[in-house]
Amino acid sequence: MRRFTGGHGGSTVAVVITYLVKRQHASTVDGFLKGWGRDIAPSFRVVCYEDLGQLTEVAAGVCIFADIDRLTAHEEAAAGELRAQLLASGRVRPLNDPQRSLRRLELLSLLHHQGINHFRAYRVVDTRRPPRFPVFLRYEDEHWGAISPLLHTQAELERALAAACVLHRRPRRLLVVEYCDTRGADGLHRKYSAFLADGRAVPRDLIFDHGWLQKDIAVVTPATIAEERAYLETNPHEPQLLAVAELAGIDYGRIDYGFAGDELQIWEINTNPVITKKPHEYRSDHVENQALFAGRMLQRLQELAGDGSAADPVPVRLPQASARRRTWTTAAHRRAWDGVATVGHSRAAQPLVRGLERGIGLLHRPLQPYVALRLRA
Repeated sequence: MRRFTGGHGGSTVAVVITYLVKRQHASTVDGFLKGWGRDIAPSFRVVCYEDLGQLTEVAAGVCIFADIDRLTAHEEAAAGELRAQLLASGRVRPLNDPQRSLRRLELLSLLHHQGINHFRAYRVVDTRRPPRFPVFLRYEDEHWGAISPLLHTQAELERALAAACVLHRRPRRLLVVEYCDTRGADGLHRKYSAFLADGRAVPRDLIFDHGWLQKDIAVVTPATIAEERAYLETNPHEPQLLAVAELAGIDYGRIDYGFAGDELQIWEINTNPVITKKPHEYRSDHVENQALFAGRMLQRLQELAGDGSAADPVPVRLPQASARRRTWTTAAHRRAWDGVATVGHSRAAQPLVRGLERGIGLLHRPLQPYVALRLRA
């Protein structure tokens, strides 16, 4: 599949930004390209990793290897070969390295080792008994945030693991992450986000919440809007963020972070983030700040794209994907799990999900053999 996002019928505009992404998560750029970013849309090509074997050329310019933490081993190898061919051509600048850029756990471990982050993260299959609490569970290759509340004891962790092994398809990919308290003097948690874009950091937003888990805009007041505006306009943390990006080997993505006192704490770098939703999907009192970010992100992408006058496309040759021996029942099973997971993480489904988790957690002792089996599978 070759998917040209934002193009117009009959258009011959040169494509100079190629964006590689997993098919299931290819919509992350759509809201931006159909809204505030429509001026860059004719120069933006979205290609799915699943279809690299069919790719014959890449436009001269920039190629962004997004979504790298979700790649299969075969996709990672194919993407690495593509990156090598693009580098050899001298006409395409690849951003991110699908084989060397650090994934979430690798980055968090390095940042703690370097003394930057106060907290640690572990794979559940490696550390069932973390050295300190509270902790929470999250996936190492998804961007749902925490899938558990804060867990203060080993018993609470065992109950949460039992629920995860019953309700989730891939419990072996779970991380145990130590909680880091970043509340300000006013009692609010602040989550900062900025886009990394080839040696620049573009401030994205500043989310305020009374709770510790910040995924959506929760507290919006004239004071929070003004504080976010100051963050967007001053870009105060760019040198620190670029230093972290260099450690991670990541050129493009959204970096999420907070502060424990005055010390920077990195939550993650998402290499396939939603850029923006469509303008009408934001609150009227918050849309002006969103527009400010969108304008600056558009400018940065236009700088990366250049003027479209580059040389001919670069021919590439990649091996066709080997046939997968997967039955239709297996594929349907995985789609069903993924569909249920998407619904389960919606706001409306949370009361039901939490109820199921509590019920399963009560049975965590008799479920221990099943939990052990799932974590070995």
